[in-house]
Amino acid sequence: MMKSTERVSATIQGKSTDRRAFCPLLSLYGAKLAGHSLHEHYTSPEAYVRGQSAVLENFQPDVLIGPFSLPKEGGAFGSQYRIFENQAPNLKEPAFATPAAFQKAVLPDINANKELLYFRECVRLLAKTHGDKVPIAAITAGPIDIGAMIFTIENWLNTIMFDEAGTQRVLEKTKLYFVEWANSLLSDGASFLILPAAFTNPRIIPRKQAISVVVPAMKEAFAQVKGPIVIHSAGAALAPFLDLFVGLPNVVGFVLNDGDNFTRARDIAGKTPVLMGNIEGPSLFMREKQEIFEDCKALLANRKDDPRFILATSMADIDLQTPAENIKAFSEAIEEFAKEHNHAS
Repeated sequence: MMKSTERVSATIQGKSTDRRAFCPLLSLYGAKLAGHSLHEHYTSPEAYVRGQSAVLENFQPDVLIGPFSLPKEGGAFGSQYRIFENQAPNLKEPAFATPAAFQKAVLPDINANKELLYFRECVRLLAKTHGDKVPIAAITAGPIDIGAMIFTIENWLNTIMFDEAGTQRVLEKTKLYFVEWANSLLSDGASFLILPAAFTNPRIIPRKQAISVVVPAMKEAFAQVKGPIVIHSAGAALAPFLDLFVGLPNVVGFVLNDGDNFTRARDIAGKTPVLMGNIEGPSLFMREKQEIFEDCKALLANRKDDPRFILATSMADIDLQTPAENIKAFSEAIEEFAKEHNHAS
């Protein structure tokens, strides 16, 4: 039997594996398994890693996830966020009313800022504890998306749409931050980075601005990252922009939304990128286990001839209300599919 590190590496290279890899987004769910409050979960790296250790013990995923909290990352710039009792943190008040105010700000110190040190220590401990067997994914905002966490969304969008010079001044700083931050997470032990396209999606940014602003900023920043990047669709379909993202430096894969079609996405992306997804994670608690199991098997059948495929959940974290049996449906479907097809992908 392959280690998860070997299985994921082989998938990226398009080589045969003993079974399909799967990657449920269980950053939040670890708190439930370990019995921690979410305040402890999002402030104590030791508590967070105990939660991910419980995730590994209970579900045997092929990837362990660092904390998924873009509002908390925004807190490094001075944005205010709220930690809830039963859901991930949410943005309360952005740090800057306008992008112009950001010009006077000093970028957060990745070696001293308490919000960023939380993320770094989580990754370090995860890598130290499990990195020899399971890849560690660090989730972070991209150079465009960080703007949504430090300004009002309306002001950042208006700047992108109507103030080219102002946009570029902001991006010069966010690109510097992103590159330093991304490389620090990789040096701390992250196997790859996952970048949710929370603001970089067709529901918010018109294609014209995606071509003229978003992609050039990503291209310049990604080229300086010293490790692989996966672009996550967040809450919107990725297919409308997928052709723009294919070929960006160091991008090895994409997490598709539940509304994305894998066959179409593969036609757009070509043979090389890993395609992940696309069972919606936040709604799993409302579904029956057998239904999830059958959806997973149908997706596995659809991708049976695609060596660069990982079964994963899409959108945000799997909800705390989700029964453990519903999550286990993923690995059970993979195991049964492999037996039925005598499958080494």
